[in-house]
Amino acid sequence: MMHLLVILTCCLWIGVEALHAEETVEDHALEAKHEKQATERPQRYQDFIKGLSTCKIAIVKVEGMVCDYCARGIEKSFKKDVKYKKMKINLKESEVMIAYASDKDIKFDVIKQHFKKNGQTATHLDVVELK
Repeated sequence: MMHLLVILTCCLWIGVEALHAEETVEDHALEAKHEKQATERPQRYQDFIKGLSTCKIAIVKVEGMVCDYCARGIEKSFKKDVKYKKMKINLKESEVMIAYASDKDIKFDVIKQHFKKNGQTATHLDVVELK
C-alpha cells in the first residue's frame, strides 16, 4: 500500500512539473509577443501623439477590420463624439488609436459598440493619459 502511495505521489509530481513546463513555454511566448509589440508600438504611437497634449489615448485591437471602407466607417462613427480629437487606423496591425479630451471617461463597452455598428469586434483596450 505504501508503494502505491509513493507511485501516485510521483505521478502527481511529474504531472504538475509537466504542466508547469507547458505554462513556462506559453508564458515565454506571451512575453516575447508583448516585447515585440512594445518595440514596434512606440514609433507608431510617437507619430500619433505629435502635436497632442493633455488628452487620453485609447489603443484598441480590432478583429474584422480589413479594408479602407471599414476604416472610413469607424472614423465616421467616432467623429460624432464631441470629446474626439484625432484617430489613426492601422489595418495591418488591426489597431486603432483614438485621442480624446482629457476629461473623457473612456469605456470599453462604448468603444465595442462603435465597432460592432461597423461590423468589427474590439478585442482589447489600453488607455494612455498624456499630461
